Amino acid sequence: MASAALTNHLKTKLIPKNGSMSIVYIKSAQYSSDGRPNLAAYKRGTGGRSSFNGIVATVFGCTGFVGRYVCNKLGKIGTQMILPYRSDFYEAARLKLCGDLGQVLFTPFDLRDEESIARAVRYSNVVINLVGRDYETKNFNYTDVHVEGARRGRDKCPVEATTDRPVRGVPTLEDLGVTLTNIEDQAPWELKPYRAYQYYIDEIGEFPTPDPPKVQTAL
Repeated sequence: MASAALTNHLKTKLIPKNGSMSIVYIKSAQYSSDGRPNLAAYKRGTGGRSSFNGIVATVFGCTGFVGRYVCNKLGKIGTQMILPYRSDFYEAARLKLCGDLGQVLFTPFDLRDEESIARAVRYSNVVINLVGRDYETKNFNYTDVHVEGARRGRDKCPVEATTDRPVRGVPTLEDLGVTLTNIEDQAPWELKPYRAYQYYIDEIGEFPTPDPPKVQTAL
């Protein structure tokens, strides 16, 4: 399940407009050292890989099946990317080609280390979570990744925009008239969206959560 959260970074200088970030104002004079604008944060260029569109995005799970394509699309429109990696650095180093020189940065992180997660999202105004596999490992089960891990990432992202949109496309087992005790062992992967939905049901209104895209693989 992919999710995105906007933080309050650069909120006084940039506002979303037509899917991108645009300049609100640039002060012509400064009478104090406080609130000095960061010119490196403004849009520049013509809109390609060698440009900057004002978005700094952190992509968790960048080395996964979907992550590499998301990074390529972000780099194509001039997005600066911070790519956290957990395994060997050289598995993520190939993604440096997605952007121009200095546009793609890497940082090590651990899903159980809140300090490393906070360091990865500190300078970002867009956070994308693509962490997860379709099977459990000896180090992480579905709850560790999609519930506890997602909670740590959410807690480190102060949310600026709020929405009350209903979550579409998220199945609930109550609609099917079944309980978790019947199919918990038979379908752990299918229950992953249900667990995440139940965990965030009280706070889901604070997050602009996009619908997860349909992913197809060749058999």
